[in-house]
Amino acid sequence: MLLYAFAAVLAAAGETEYQWPLELPRALTSSFAEYRAGRFHMGIDLRTGPIGQPVHAADEGFVERVRCSPYGYGKAVYLRLRDGNSVVYGHLDDYNDELRAFVRAEQHHQESYTVDVTPAAGQFPVTRGQLIAFSGQTGIGVPHLHYEIRNAAGEPINPRLIGVTWPDSTPPLIRKIAVAPASPNATVDGDYLPVVLDVARQPDGSFRTRPIRANGPIVFSVDVVDPANNGDSRLGIHTLAAEFGGIEIFSIVHDRVSYDHGQDGGVAYHPYLLDEGRFLTLFRWPGNRTYIYSASKGGGHWSAQSGEVHVNATDFWDNAVSVVVPIEAAEIAPPPAPSSQNSTGQSDIDCFADWLVISARFSAAEETPPTVVLSGDENGPLPMNRVDAKTFRLAYAPAAGARRVVIDVEHPRIASNPREFFITHRGDSEASAELRGLQVRVSPDSPYGTLFVRVYNKDEAAGPGLKRIGDVYAAWPSAAPIDAPVELSFPFPAGAKNESRVAAYRRSGSAWSWAGGERRGDRLVVQTGSLGAYALHEDTAPPVITVESPNEGPASKGPRPRIRARIADEGSGVADFKITCNGEWLLAEYDPEQGILEWERDTDLPTGVSSLVFYVSDRSGNTSERTLSFVRNAPGSPSDDAD
Repeated sequence: MLLYAFAAVLAAAGETEYQWPLELPRALTSSFAEYRAGRFHMGIDLRTGPIGQPVHAADEGFVERVRCSPYGYGKAVYLRLRDGNSVVYGHLDDYNDELRAFVRAEQHHQESYTVDVTPAAGQFPVTRGQLIAFSGQTGIGVPHLHYEIRNAAGEPINPRLIGVTWPDSTPPLIRKIAVAPASPNATVDGDYLPVVLDVARQPDGSFRTRPIRANGPIVFSVDVVDPANNGDSRLGIHTLAAEFGGIEIFSIVHDRVSYDHGQDGGVAYHPYLLDEGRFLTLFRWPGNRTYIYSASKGGGHWSAQSGEVHVNATDFWDNAVSVVVPIEAAEIAPPPAPSSQNSTGQSDIDCFADWLVISARFSAAEETPPTVVLSGDENGPLPMNRVDAKTFRLAYAPAAGARRVVIDVEHPRIASNPREFFITHRGDSEASAELRGLQVRVSPDSPYGTLFVRVYNKDEAAGPGLKRIGDVYAAWPSAAPIDAPVELSFPFPAGAKNESRVAAYRRSGSAWSWAGGERRGDRLVVQTGSLGAYALHEDTAPPVITVESPNEGPASKGPRPRIRARIADEGSGVADFKITCNGEWLLAEYDPEQGILEWERDTDLPTGVSSLVFYVSDRSGNTSERTLSFVRNAPGSPSDDAD
């Protein structure tokens, strides 16, 4: 039914294919709505090879927007077409002559490289196939063309719906399937944790996983890609479905997304399994409103039955693959209690959904089950369930109204380790709590389902160019999906040399990333969509400017010499940049990935001695300047040569 509906829409809307934007073989390096960190890819990416490839208009229309920025889509052109759709061309190296003159005039007017301008509707009409720009790599990534089609409501849509074509004869590849309990009382293979299954090709060419045993409702997530370009690219897929006995359990279709719900990509791919792979959730996470998940009425929670579940994936050209997951619906009896062997134990807590999984692990077989002691929840204490001879677990869902709960595992051979959690649910009224000095405020739309926040202090060294001020606050779990931002409020400690240069930073891998913040009395407040390790730092180092061209001194220069510098900032990051010649602003492009600031050479410089100034500031207000002088001889002189 889904494939039939797709074909019907294609037949109705795609009789006349849009003009392909490049004079190159049609090759995709990224597909529509595929994975991006916490979001969806809103278009398709086209392979361009070297920069400077001509880019052509999809159809008759007009230029409705032009942007230029060091970040995001870089240099981009937006066309409004005669059918009401719009097309976005991103990461361009340059515009056509008309648009280049228009953008540069606005850049000089604003004295800013970054501009976002909306021409009048008839100012720049375009015809089908007209040259509008040249491909590049501005913004982010290697050279490619971002090609995005939006409907009249401004929502990105699958380009196949309007007849855009490209070759694809390779079926998707389902790499792994995760099966997880869908309630605190359900189990998979007798445990409360998700189970990740490898997919094996059978002698007859079919694909299967190993059998599992499940009790209660379960959900599926799928690590799936669509190989392309002889295996050089890993694209996303069009449809994904699970069925049992010919009846659909749940399905998703990648035909339309919305910038209003773009952050729902954070729960379209299982946020707690990213260390295992990119698992597309084949169920609706609470709070997920994206259109991709509107194909099925149910939520994807399936009461396990004995038999075979078929997980089916198709790409945008209906190449298909299917994997069989054998299921035995059975409640596994807990293993018999062994005799204790003088074991030592420890406890830990994980989060994979709207409840916590509390584990107790022992060094040897343990006879006595631990008990979970709860403070702030009327349901405690709770006995833990044996998983094997050394392991006990409990899936804990808080009682209604429980907001601040302290959890500890009680056992003679486990040291007490009480952990406090601040618990909120989607739709609750705004709530706040102070945890170890960090104040956390959660709005009604912040959680996807239930949000558990635990805060503890840890020791982390400051990054290059930074001085840590105060404690490191680890807000757990760092993978928790967040819709509307939460507010973190840090005590503002003494010890900063310049308080205006203090900001919050989030630990990202081995580095600290600037998170900003607003000073409110004796605290610094940050709005964020990510938990994790945070600390206040003072940015003590100004940006570094290394001029590469021109050389300083009396050597003559041509009318448009190459003016280029490398700029870097180890602390908060580059915020602003500028080059002037004799006090006049020069249009300079900044490439943040290469750290290069370079003049666009869009006008002749004056003759004689000129003073060139490079200026860079960071997010904390540190500034650097580099001044040099050079001589440009009068036009026509023997030494009037261009660099």
